[in-house]
Amino acid sequence: MPRTLRSLVSDIAALAIGFFVASFSTTAMAAAHMVPSTSMLPSVFVLSPNSGQALTGTVTVSASASPDTDVLQFQLNGANLGQAITSGACSLNWNTSTVPDGTYNLTVLGIDGTGGTSTSPSATITVENSAPMISSVSAAGVTSASATITWTTNQPASSGVDYGTSPYSNSTPLDLNMTTQHAETIVGLAPGTLYHFRVSSWNAVGMLGTSADFVFTTAASSGGGSGGTSGGAPSGGGSTPAPPTTPGGCTTPDPFTSMGGGTCINSGWYPPGTTPTPTPTPTPQTPAPPQTPPPTGGCATPDPFTAIGGGTCINGGWLPRNVVTPPAPPAQQTPTPTPTPAPPTPAPSPSSCATSDPFVALGGGTCFNGGWFPPGMLPAPGNVAPVTPPSVPAGGSGGCVTPDPFSSIPGLHGVCVGGGWYPVRANS
Repeated sequence: MPRTLRSLVSDIAALAIGFFVASFSTTAMAAAHMVPSTSMLPSVFVLSPNSGQALTGTVTVSASASPDTDVLQFQLNGANLGQAITSGACSLNWNTSTVPDGTYNLTVLGIDGTGGTSTSPSATITVENSAPMISSVSAAGVTSASATITWTTNQPASSGVDYGTSPYSNSTPLDLNMTTQHAETIVGLAPGTLYHFRVSSWNAVGMLGTSADFVFTTAASSGGGSGGTSGGAPSGGGSTPAPPTTPGGCTTPDPFTSMGGGTCINSGWYPPGTTPTPTPTPTPQTPAPPQTPPPTGGCATPDPFTAIGGGTCINGGWLPRNVVTPPAPPAQQTPTPTPTPAPPTPAPSPSSCATSDPFVALGGGTCFNGGWFPPGMLPAPGNVAPVTPPSVPAGGSGGCVTPDPFSSIPGLHGVCVGGGWYPVRANS
C-alpha cells in the first residue's frame, strides 16, 4: 500500500512537472512571437545586369540563390524569360533584340522542394538595339550672335550640334547628360548670316542618331529681332550660292582685260567697244534655238555664255550670241594707174590703239576707235554708237583701202577719215 501510494505520488509528481515544463515552453515561445515552421523560403537576387544599365545584343543574365532553392525562373515585367533553371549555373544568355527597345523590370523567382516561392527585388534595365530617333528639331531665340537648338529623342541620349555657314565647321561641346528633351545654345555667330546645322545624340550603348540639315538666319544687328528659323523643315542638304558680285551677273573673270576690259551683260562678257542691248534669258517654255558652233573653232574652255543662249567659238575664243562675224572683206583691187599718179595712200595703221594687237596668234586683230577686235569680227548690227568723224579734206578720199564695213548695218554707213572708217547715220 505504502509502495503503491509512493508510486502513485511519484506518478502524480512527474505529471505535474511535465505539465509545468510544457506550459512554460508554450508561454515562452508566444512571448517571443515565434511560430514553429517546417520550411524556410528560398533567398534569390539578380546579380547582373545592374539596375539602370542599358543593354544591346545578347547579354548574360545571372542570379544568386540560397542552397534550399531547387528552381530558378527569370522574369521580364512579370513574364517568364527563358526556360526554368534546375541545375548548373544560375544564369542564361538573353538576346535583347527579341523585345522592343524600352525600359523593363527584371526579376528572378526561386522555388524550393516544398513548393515555397520567393521573388527577388527588380532591376530596372533599358534595351537599346537601335540608334536614337530624332524629332521636333527647331532653332529658337535666334539673335544676331546666338541661337538655341532644341530636339527630342525616343530614348535617353547625349546632345550635340554641328553648325556653320557651309559646311559644318563648328560643334558644341558634347553634353553627356542622358535625356530625351535636348537643348543646346550656340554663340559667337555673325549678324545677318545664314547658318546650317544638324543635331546628334548618342545613346548609352554607343549608337549615334543624326538629324537632317536645317537652317536659320541670325538677326541683322544686335538690336534686331530674331532671324528666320528652319521651323522643323530640312533645307535639302545644301546652301544657296550667294548672287554674283559683278554688275551684270558674271561669275567668271573678265576675258578681255588685255583689250582694255569687257562689259558684263546677262552673265556674259562682251569685248570692249560693243554695247549690245541686254537680251532677257529665254524662259523654259520658249527656248531660243541653239547656236550651232562652226565645225572647227579650237576652243579649249567651256562656253561662258550658256546662261544667255550659248556662244560661238571662233579661232579659239568664245563670242556672245549677239556678236556676229561678217564675211571677210573682198580682196584689195589694184588701182588703175592714171597719167598723173597720186601719192601712195597709206594703209590703215593701229596708231589709234594704245596697246599692241592681242590677236596676232589668231591672224591679227582690227583696231577700231581705239579698241582691238578679233579677226573677222565687227560690232553687231544696230549696236554701234554713231560718232561725228573729223571733216574730210577737200578732194581727199580719206585713205581707206578697205570697203565700208558699216554699209551692211541698217541705218548706218561709214565715212573714211585718215585711213579709218567712222560709223554715221545713213541720213547724215
